[in-house]
Amino acid sequence: MPFVSDLDEHEEHLLEHRRKVAQPKMDERYVWKKAHYSSLQTSRMQDTVRYALNAEAGLKFVREQARCDLDNKVVERAIRTVAIGRKNWMFAGSPKGVKRLACLQSILGSCRILSINVDEYLTEILMEAKRRLKAEERDFEDLTQWRWKQERDKARDDATIGEDSHEVQARIEGPGPPPYDLSAGMGKCGSPKGLRSSS
Repeated sequence: MPFVSDLDEHEEHLLEHRRKVAQPKMDERYVWKKAHYSSLQTSRMQDTVRYALNAEAGLKFVREQARCDLDNKVVERAIRTVAIGRKNWMFAGSPKGVKRLACLQSILGSCRILSINVDEYLTEILMEAKRRLKAEERDFEDLTQWRWKQERDKARDDATIGEDSHEVQARIEGPGPPPYDLSAGMGKCGSPKGLRSSS
């Protein structure tokens, strides 16, 4: 997770806004909830307030990390397909099959969030993981979705910069000489004009 020193100008502005606007309101509400929790009449209301109190640490973390969302909608949307197909996951074959399915769903959800082509990603990282296992290499951190996308974006940007540099160089040098026409000055049979054929 990036620290404050790693933030760009927009993120620093967002972080400052959260501290000035959101933090006082959050602190005020939590003070009220802690003061009135024991005096609430219904257990359902107590459960609601308890849920908010348990989330206090996470909300405080958001005030320090501008790249964290204030809500959980991204994750909720990502696991919606799992919730819809809940009955299908009951028949995963075995407990190990359930764990494999959960890992696969997590990978697919992360790819969707990062706009990664799932087929391309899985094809590349599975082949690379197989190669590393044969070579007894155990470092797979760069094969995670985030790192994989970073490397791809960097390679694409470098390629774009390279293409732009070639275009700039071509404009500086100007158009080259016209291509030489080998047929220029040749007769019908391919012999120089003005010379008779030996036949």
